[in-house]
Amino acid sequence: MVELERILRELSAAGRLVKDRPGRQIWRMEINGRGYFIKFYPRTRSRLKRLVRGSPALREFFRLQWLQKGKIAAPRPVGVLSGFELCGKRGDAVITEALEPAVGLDEHLNQAKSAGRAATDHRPLASQVIEIVRQLGIARLRHRDLHLGNFLLSDGKLFLLDAYAVERGPMKQEDVLKLGHSVREFATRTDVLRAWRRWNPDSNPPKNNPVSLREWNKALGRIWGENRYFGRFKEGEWTVNFVRRFKYAKPWSSMSGRECTAEQWQQGWIGLLDQIAGGKLTALEELSQTLSGQVTLDGQVVDVLVRRMPWGGRAWRKAWELVYRDIPTLWPMAVVRRKVLGLTAEALLIVERPAGEWLARMDLDALSAEDRQRLFGRLGRTLRRLDQSGLYTRSANANQWWVATGLDGGPVPMLADVSGLRKNTGWGWSMSSLLGSMKDHPQYMPEDSLALCRGYAPFARMRREEES
Repeated sequence: MVELERILRELSAAGRLVKDRPGRQIWRMEINGRGYFIKFYPRTRSRLKRLVRGSPALREFFRLQWLQKGKIAAPRPVGVLSGFELCGKRGDAVITEALEPAVGLDEHLNQAKSAGRAATDHRPLASQVIEIVRQLGIARLRHRDLHLGNFLLSDGKLFLLDAYAVERGPMKQEDVLKLGHSVREFATRTDVLRAWRRWNPDSNPPKNNPVSLREWNKALGRIWGENRYFGRFKEGEWTVNFVRRFKYAKPWSSMSGRECTAEQWQQGWIGLLDQIAGGKLTALEELSQTLSGQVTLDGQVVDVLVRRMPWGGRAWRKAWELVYRDIPTLWPMAVVRRKVLGLTAEALLIVERPAGEWLARMDLDALSAEDRQRLFGRLGRTLRRLDQSGLYTRSANANQWWVATGLDGGPVPMLADVSGLRKNTGWGWSMSSLLGSMKDHPQYMPEDSLALCRGYAPFARMRREEES
């Protein structure tokens, strides 16, 4: 007990800050060789809210006890500190036992995805997630914030985190659909069907998750502000919005795994602007008003495309719509705008240009039979996912696709032109455009068309295209 009191008094020096958020801090401390976490809630919000809702630390402590009584795997609560003072701030804190070694389920799955493979323990993890949600239903508890980040993996076992979102009452379909949105990049169709039938055996899961659009729009709300993932600064008459970091790197972009600061982008933008003014960038034939060049960030040279667009802000948003839907596109690095009387007079969209070539100019005969089939299969799957996510592109023709090399050594098609992205009102718009444009490629074969169609509609009945 004496050791605990000493560490709590000197927590800022004796402990380690794990996570820092505006309304919550998580610290780790060690007592007699055992690890503990302290969730500290500063009393910075209104007294009225605290009077109505009570202490957030005490509320989480009781909800962790509910999970324990319901036989749901979760961290064990140890105690509550009311009026605890840390770093000059007064608040409340809850102490829980540390589960170590451990990793977040989202981080575990994204690490495997970034390496170009699926997690080897995919099936047992999926079964555990289904079982935890089933146990919540049996215990008559609901979790309003179910997503992969709230599952902790320790020694092959999953634990449910963030008990602040636990409430008394039955699980609601919206909670399950939110979890479904979170696992969409990793779960197979069999996983989704197995989970849905476990909870609701008399129906099928919805074809399109109604929660996804709300979650995507919520994520898009960050791209203009100053936060952990995005930044903004002014340089002369230009306003620059840029990416600081992305939570998990995408396997089709090397820039997605880098972290950039405002100072690095200020120096990089000044150098890039000098190149543009001096006419040192190369114009592209495939994309109108697009220049190819390089930008230097923290001493590292990055190949980029700079596109002049009257509605650069709209293109910036459309590019991030693709990223959040996990659809490969040229990585959006920054958008730069110059305004006159409050209206955008000039805008530049800066995207990464990975090593590769345009689909319309590819030497298809130089590819192996396996890579050629993989290329067109991935093209079809990308368009299918675009349709399923409620979007289509009016510019899906062959000279709008950039083909890079993936982590598995195979070709990865990436949508380069986002200006033609629209909300989808039907199926097949993008597919018909690509099929028509590929006929102009001298090396395009009926077998390529078959692989493309099978990637887009793997279970549909195929028929041979009419030659034109």
